[in-house]
Amino acid sequence: MQGQSRIRSEARVVRATTWEQRGLSGASCAVQARLGQFFCFVFCLLWFSTVASAQISPGPLSRAHQSLNGTTNCTTCHKFGGQATLKCLDCHTEVASRLTVRKGLHATYGIAAGSSQECAKCHSEHNGEEFPLVKWDIKAFDHKQAARAQ
Repeated sequence: MQGQSRIRSEARVVRATTWEQRGLSGASCAVQARLGQFFCFVFCLLWFSTVASAQISPGPLSRAHQSLNGTTNCTTCHKFGGQATLKCLDCHTEVASRLTVRKGLHATYGIAAGSSQECAKCHSEHNGEEFPLVKWDIKAFDHKQAARAQ
């Protein structure tokens, strides 16, 4: 038993000598450990908040929709719960009314009245302010088709 007691005592002396050689006390080591944990926590918090922000807002909106930019406006255009749903026709009522009476260019695409899901196929958002919302070549577009849809 005396041998084990002496070994423990020597280990304490070595540990104390090592801290003293480093100019540290046991209390300052604990403070440094806490500071390390704190900075690690802050780093992780900042990193995860950046990743979460990208999940919340995949990018800036087009010039036409600039007033809707920001993470607090998501539900203006998106309905959440179950399958995510777009709400384009809530604002674009002129297109909605033309779809209801099956008139106009959008009606020729077979878009169901009241549905905004198909809008994103031609009008992609979250691509930046300079991104064109209409994906078509106006020179190659057959205007006679649009006239027939009136």
